[in-house]
Amino acid sequence: MKRISIVLPPVEIRRMGNKFETEVYHERSSGLRSRITEDERAAMRHKASKQLETDMANGGDACLNELRSQAQGKAIDYFCTILSNWGYTPTITFKQ
Repeated sequence: MKRISIVLPPVEIRRMGNKFETEVYHERSSGLRSRITEDERAAMRHKASKQLETDMANGGDACLNELRSQAQGKAIDYFCTILSNWGYTPTITFKQ
């Protein structure tokens, strides 16, 4: 098997503002109806937004480090899967 090494740029996470309001980009619709009303969904989104705001205020750096770690893991999984399917043994690292 061929070997390949890839060095990715560091994961960049930017805080944009100080209000965290979740948005729905896609909502799956099917023939099965949920008993949750739109008002209940809005209340759940609002509660999640407030919890995220609180978490970021209390431990923002820890939250950002966790997000960065998860992003790196997903990038490694993504490139390893693609490159393995192409017949390579990948080594993925990030610039510091």
